Amino acid sequence: MRDVKWKLLIVVFCLLCPLAVSPLFALQQVGNFEAYMAGDNENWNILDASASVGDAWANEQGVRWFKYPQDADEALVDDWGNTEQGPEGAAWWNEWWYDDPYDPDRVKIISLTFGYDLVNPALLQGYAVVTVNWSTTDWSINPPPGVDPSQQPPLSDFDPQNPSVPWVGRMDIIRIPIGEGGNPPSDYTLQDFQLPIPYNPEWVSIDIRGYNFWLTNGELTHECVFDSVNPGVKIEQLDWIGSASSTPDSNWGRITLDYNRPAGIYYFNLGIEDGIGGSQWVVQNLSIESLGGDQTLMTYFDLLVAHGTDVSALKYDYSISIAEIPAGPTAATPTFVSDLSFQIGGKKGKDTGSPETANADPDEDVNGAATNDPNSGVIPDLDKFVNQPQDPNYCAPGAMSNSLKYLQARGKIPASVPTSISDLAGVLGTTSEGTPAGPGDSWYLKKATRYKKYVTTRTIEAPLTIAKVQELIKELKDGQDIEMDLEGHVEVLVGMRLNPDGTVDMDLADDNQTDDKSDPIHTSSLRVDVDGNQKVDGQKLIRFIIECPKETVAVGTPHFSLNTYLEWNLARNGEHAHAGIAPMSLIKGQEYMALWQNEDLLEKKEVEARYPNAIFMAADGLLPYPGDPGNPVNPQDGGMVMTWGGDGSGLSPGNSYASAYRVE
Repeated sequence: MRDVKWKLLIVVFCLLCPLAVSPLFALQQVGNFEAYMAGDNENWNILDASASVGDAWANEQGVRWFKYPQDADEALVDDWGNTEQGPEGAAWWNEWWYDDPYDPDRVKIISLTFGYDLVNPALLQGYAVVTVNWSTTDWSINPPPGVDPSQQPPLSDFDPQNPSVPWVGRMDIIRIPIGEGGNPPSDYTLQDFQLPIPYNPEWVSIDIRGYNFWLTNGELTHECVFDSVNPGVKIEQLDWIGSASSTPDSNWGRITLDYNRPAGIYYFNLGIEDGIGGSQWVVQNLSIESLGGDQTLMTYFDLLVAHGTDVSALKYDYSISIAEIPAGPTAATPTFVSDLSFQIGGKKGKDTGSPETANADPDEDVNGAATNDPNSGVIPDLDKFVNQPQDPNYCAPGAMSNSLKYLQARGKIPASVPTSISDLAGVLGTTSEGTPAGPGDSWYLKKATRYKKYVTTRTIEAPLTIAKVQELIKELKDGQDIEMDLEGHVEVLVGMRLNPDGTVDMDLADDNQTDDKSDPIHTSSLRVDVDGNQKVDGQKLIRFIIECPKETVAVGTPHFSLNTYLEWNLARNGEHAHAGIAPMSLIKGQEYMALWQNEDLLEKKEVEARYPNAIFMAADGLLPYPGDPGNPVNPQDGGMVMTWGGDGSGLSPGNSYASAYRVE
């Protein structure tokens, strides 16, 4: 089992029960428990069974707490650096309560409360780890021979005859250091949490682990309910986790929505209740690119509360349409809001800990320039992109591994090239504390050096302009892998849209790094905060890193000429046998001009040999010229006319401008 920190939230529903308190809820069932864990930091998991009482399921011998051994490499480490050890070894102690029959059409809501204290105050310190478990689908549908799964819980984490079949599912973990250097004795409460499984399990349980702690007056409330109130919709409140600081109950929410639309561009809008009797749009005109059929949308939004406010339920309203924002929202559909532990901070020294919600007007143009025609791009063969689960602080190697594996899946780099997350972690020097962020964030340069045989690497730095967005869209369509570097986090860009109003929406692959599940691709807007910083998912944008696979280069004809109108027109359309001509992009033009300033590349070192000091402006277009043989003023041969600067609205008096086209 993986050791993952979490904020424990627990509640359980059952809509079938006849004594429902409201149309949404059924009669709650409550399990009571107390637990005494003796020992010290050298002797963990010494459970005092005689003092650990409650009303959980008991076997024929009256045993209520059952031991679930864990592998040695899954041993825990407390907040003082002590490793789990002692005669009991690494292990969980569980006790179980029966709920209702297994039902794929219902879900489970739980709540949990208990007090905690030291068993032996003289030891000064204690360490408690608490989780919530459930029986899996396999336990209910394919139980061991001769076992009635409704009469006893699973007494092993997995099927001993087939260890790949799990019988027990565990939620994320809450750790409570108690006493000196930790928390004083206190109470813990978790309210109204939907278990992260699409069914109602027959059994739920409490797991404990640690030393020298006492759990008192424990109550596990559990219900099973129909999920027909909000089918296909899940809303979560993010608990930001950072190695330097954390923000439980942040003001960021995440919505995951199943939808089905024909292929095309649509607009997603989400409204929620604002706490003062009204509703507000928290997502406005977020463009999504449907590929057709059943799909999942995931995006983040402002919960309209202050940091530290627990949101356990809310009302919402949403739309997915081909038109832009509809009338004001009427948030009327109720839903529970579960907590989501989300690891941020993946580069040492860059732990943002508690990102702030972007304050930008979602309709604001991201760079103040005039709006452009809409454009969009999604990487080809999107189905070949796999977003792998990542360990905490492994966002950089995780994102880079995802990108390289995508190139391998498309046959752009050899399948034999090592591209696993562990491979990339070794290249970047990533540990559980993060990826070293040296001068110039040299972590991505390490990747560029390691894989230079297979890809060429370049960057597009923030802030993004419309020209840079269009360049990124082109690179996406060309199938390049692109990582987005945020201040303390790394994600993968797989789609991008420049909207008619100048706003930018991005499809991003990321993982919350707090569980062993692969998160779906989510969609986020580029925002600008009050200080002028561009932000994505609440975090400052630094740059995009683009890896272009190195293709086999075919040697062209050493000499060719273009003379006639027909030849120039074929070259412009990419149909000439020997040459293709296209306007040079802004990025390529800036790189070209920079080369002319590098005297190491000049045959003559004189200043006159360098490119004139000018502002590069990408050409608007290329037009073939037919030639004018009878006119002594105009060129007689055919040629190419390059237009740039448009009507001159983008030109400033006193500046020199340059443009170019390239021949391939």
